[in-house]
Amino acid sequence: MMPLMNGYELTKALRGDMGNPNRNIPVIILSAINQDSDKVLGLNIGADDYITKPFNPLEVVVRVQAHLRRCTKYFSEGSSNGNDYPCIIIGELTLNTEQLILQKNGHDIIITPNEYKILFLLMKSPKRVFTKSQICEAINGEYYDNYENAINVHISHLREKIEDDPRNPKYIINIRGLGYKIEKQN
Repeated sequence: MMPLMNGYELTKALRGDMGNPNRNIPVIILSAINQDSDKVLGLNIGADDYITKPFNPLEVVVRVQAHLRRCTKYFSEGSSNGNDYPCIIIGELTLNTEQLILQKNGHDIIITPNEYKILFLLMKSPKRVFTKSQICEAINGEYYDNYENAINVHISHLREKIEDDPRNPKYIINIRGLGYKIEKQN
């Protein structure tokens, strides 16, 4: 019942093009059609979940959160199994996600696994603001209440390693009251 195309066509478009950067985003079909054959079709063409009306809104929220958790964990692991980001370049920084190496101007920079996960999260979506809770989930797979100070420390250490002037960062930018983002450099 969508304009221009139906949900099946949209799912096929998202999943079909190997060069599509949205290929691995979670897809949940919400439909009034509850025939088993339609559910099977939706799941076979690439949907991650199929929810039929009437539905419990709380269940939908929990399912969305579960899929986002899995997606965030998939991207934060940086594995080469199906990784669409083998090498991310932003300005002078190159993050090789297959070899788990960070370079600045061709020189290796030693970073911790948690710093790698943060940098991967930020670099795969430049200019997107990530909250501290999203960063925490990318590192640990779940959110811990008292982990926000640790995020600040990780960010501080990363800035010391990648910024020319850590007090005036040009890469990792703090968005007051929201979180952090990485700026794409010219």
